[in-house]
Amino acid sequence: MPSGGASRPAGGLVGHVVACTTREGDAAALKLNPPSSDEFAGTPEQEAAALRAWGGRGAVELLAFAPDQRALLTRRAVPGTALPAGAEHAALTAVADVLRQLFDATIPPVAFAPLAEAVDRNLVRKLGVAGDERAPLEALIEKARASARSLATSASRELLLHGDLMDKNLLRHHDRVVAIDPMPCVGDPHADIGFWAATRIPAADLDARAADLARRLICDAVRASRWAAVFAVGAACESWRPDTPELRAWVGSPRAADLLSG
Repeated sequence: MPSGGASRPAGGLVGHVVACTTREGDAAALKLNPPSSDEFAGTPEQEAAALRAWGGRGAVELLAFAPDQRALLTRRAVPGTALPAGAEHAALTAVADVLRQLFDATIPPVAFAPLAEAVDRNLVRKLGVAGDERAPLEALIEKARASARSLATSASRELLLHGDLMDKNLLRHHDRVVAIDPMPCVGDPHADIGFWAATRIPAADLDARAADLARRLICDAVRASRWAAVFAVGAACESWRPDTPELRAWVGSPRAADLLSG
């Protein structure tokens, strides 16, 4: 585990993350996951197994894991700047490179949550924070849950997924971009594509964004767009995004209805 100075970086919604330095002088990040995060994000054992499977390819490298302390030590992305808004072509290129590497991993022999279960839990949780928008969004959440079950159970292949691939979890590391803070599960790779497309700002044309990314990965553009619609409904339950009105308008549009109905 690390030695030397430590500081708390931005972020850490689920775990407590501290920037530190290894004995060898390498930049590292120490993440402590409380037991309360297990249902929301998966167990530390699952996160460690996923990071080992990726081996620093597409994701930060796992340096050490202390299961009794629920602590993961990873190489710290430097400079660690998040994938910025705008520059869509560059973002698509970077995310395609990350996913290409993540999808190439062998699923480790660990009990990961099935994708259908993980997404259903996510959508129910999102509705719980919708506040005054709960009533108009409830029917859409039910449609999204049904669409997610259909997509997850009809996938032609299953891969190890990041599960929370959004801009804030994609950091610049020297001359490349790497993913951090996975909520790993196993299932349809189009779900990771759709999740990124739906959570990226702005909301306009999020289905086209998913389709573009899918084509770069030689995946099914329609299937990726359908997953993007599922996750867009969940994202519309929250109010932190500056484009929330546009996102809510999109999930209520005929285009979203078509994608959710399949």
